[in-house]
Parts: sequence; C-alpha cells; structure tokens
Amino acid sequence: AYSFLPFAVVCAFVTAFVAILVPETAGLSLQEINQVYTRRAGHPHQDD
Repeated sequence: AYSFLPFAVVCAFVTAFVAILVPETAGLSLQEINQVYTRRAGHPHQDD
C-alpha cells in the first residue's frame, strides 16, 4: 500500500532539481545554448 511513497518522493526531488538547476533553452540557437552551458560550467566564453 505504501510502495507509492518512495516513487512520489523521487519524482518530487527530480522535479525540483530540473526546475531549479536545468536552464530553459526553448527558442535559443545552438550557439546560445552552448554559451549558457559554458557559463554555468565556469569556463569563460571564447568566440571561434
């Protein structure tokens, strides 16, 4: 009967993780997405 509880806890944790830490990329070009992830990783942006 309580086997659903661990599943619900994991789903809540994953939802919070995605909402807080994963950046929105809708409507961005591949270059802009690359810049977002490069900045988040702590690397300075370099133009090719």
